[in-house]
Amino acid sequence: MFTQYMHNPYVLNPAATGSAIHTQAMIGYRNQWTGFEGAPKTYYFSMQGAIGAVKTKKLRSPRSGRGQAASLGSYHSVGGYVFRDKTGPISNSGLFASYAYHVEVDAGTYLSIGAFLGGLQYALDADEIRLANNSNDLDPALGTGVQAQIIPDVALGVFLHHKNYFLGVSARQLLKNKFKFNDLIENNYSKLVNHVFVTAGYTFQLDRQWAIQPSTLIKYSEPAAIQMDLNLKVIYEELMWGGVSFRSSESISALLGINLQESLSVGYSYDYGIKELGRLHSGSHEITLGYTFQ
Repeated sequence: MFTQYMHNPYVLNPAATGSAIHTQAMIGYRNQWTGFEGAPKTYYFSMQGAIGAVKTKKLRSPRSGRGQAASLGSYHSVGGYVFRDKTGPISNSGLFASYAYHVEVDAGTYLSIGAFLGGLQYALDADEIRLANNSNDLDPALGTGVQAQIIPDVALGVFLHHKNYFLGVSARQLLKNKFKFNDLIENNYSKLVNHVFVTAGYTFQLDRQWAIQPSTLIKYSEPAAIQMDLNLKVIYEELMWGGVSFRSSESISALLGINLQESLSVGYSYDYGIKELGRLHSGSHEITLGYTFQ
């Protein structure tokens, strides 16, 4: 779960690899449902960018077949992404490499297709589980210590991007691998399911200083219900931004950020729960730190 995905769409979509041309590194941390024992915490580091030069292709005039009517470009990009997500006794870590190919379909508009290839490690720390009346030893299937399994994973995505807008679709956990923590449980496997993400956003330039960017994220994984984020960000001279976000059946969020110098950026968001669960915790915090290599 990310609130500031619009600052780093790469964490959701491998086709966003290198969409900003320059190499970008970003660290993110999310503390969800503060105040709950064992509440979810997520850490990630990503780095990605274009490689080589943008290759241009001259198009012939449709009338005479001679001369240049337009010039379209294409380029390659690569990246890497590592994360750890921990909720109580269960943790999920991943390491992925990515590749994307970008083709200019119109002046300044690129369509890219990309893939994540890597692995996931699911782990269960049985020592963090406390059964009623201290009866852990009565359940042999629980086991002791950390039980972990590493499984391969693949994700695919497409991304249409321009300096003023973006539209992307991606799918994670395409292999739907099965795994289990304990051999004592026969023929009973956990199975990964597909996660589908749809993102879109547009930047409206109000004047030379101010711009607004509405955006959305739609998430789906069976059997959960479809969840939608609606966001509105206000940008001042590309130096700082603030905004609000609404996540259906979950929370309302406030976002703040600033660009320090030309390369360093810091973002923060706070999610306030709006359902019954929200009354039992102190909200969710997320912070990102990014650096762009010019």
